[in-house]
Amino acid sequence: HLLYRGFVQFESEHFETTVGRQRIPWGVGRLWNPIDRFNAIPPLALQSTQSVGVDAVDVRWLLSGFTFVEGVFAPGKNADDRSFALRLHGVAADIDYSVVAGVFEAAWTAGFDLAGNLGDAAARFEFVYTDPERDVWPIGRSRPKELAPFVQLVASIDYLFDIGTGLYG
Repeated sequence: HLLYRGFVQFESEHFETTVGRQRIPWGVGRLWNPIDRFNAIPPLALQSTQSVGVDAVDVRWLLSGFTFVEGVFAPGKNADDRSFALRLHGVAADIDYSVVAGVFEAAWTAGFDLAGNLGDAAARFEFVYTDPERDVWPIGRSRPKELAPFVQLVASIDYLFDIGTGLYG
């Protein structure tokens, strides 16, 4: 057997913290979450719910209702690999939203996600802007270079319809 998560957790009325190997599920996309930078699940993973997790400290301040501020620090294997970010999550007009800003492996990142109902369908949207600071060595180049800033987004709508005799599509 493989132990892929182990953590210590503390919860009170307005404060939660988790320390250790854990899954930090950010984002609302179904198959791909550009906001999920701490331990993204590979797009071709057979079991999308299984992730090895990341060694991190996750602190959450519960403000009111479904609104909270979350801060995460993942030290990584060295100083260039560390990640840290803040997220504000809440609900406005029946729409779940999150605003995220942080540094993930030497790349400044900011973004937001939205999830809610659109008529009888469920709609989700994520937007992320990333400005890498780390040099990479592209194939075919004679020396390393810094990647240009880039944008990632994902949008989806799910609609469930009755096929009949208890089956849905």
